[in-house]
Amino acid sequence: PGYAEAWCNKGVALRDLGKSEEAIVALDNSIKLNPSHVVPWLVLNRLLIRLKRKDEVVANFKKYCENSERLKTTMDAAITLSVDMVAADFVREAINILTESPAAPLFEPLVAGLRIYNGEEITVPVEVREIAQVVVERIKEKRAEQSMGKDGSTPAASL
Repeated sequence: PGYAEAWCNKGVALRDLGKSEEAIVALDNSIKLNPSHVVPWLVLNRLLIRLKRKDEVVANFKKYCENSERLKTTMDAAITLSVDMVAADFVREAINILTESPAAPLFEPLVAGLRIYNGEEITVPVEVREIAQVVVERIKEKRAEQSMGKDGSTPAASL
């Protein structure tokens, strides 16, 4: 019961068996035991998106972004969570959470990419715009996956 990775694996297995509520509990337990382990955050958010539980998706992402120390070491996971949210049409929520985060300066290229994707005009240095374009491409790829019928659920081992 005290092993974060075991709880995460249990959550993934329960999700794969279609036991979403039990999976959510297991993934929450994993996060509580080791908030720096990114896999349960990703699996949980994707599950909540699939279940169309927008408020919980937003709350989970906001909670993830509250810890600037974690974000410094897990920026790629923050990008993945953001891309997942935007692909699920939570663009404005993702932008607001990122800009209000204690780690907001770290997110400048990510926020720029979300704003470009959202059709907003932005003024940023060339280097930031280049990274932002990569974010836009990741969002488009995720949207394409979803339109082909993939639900975005990924086994923990391949995250």
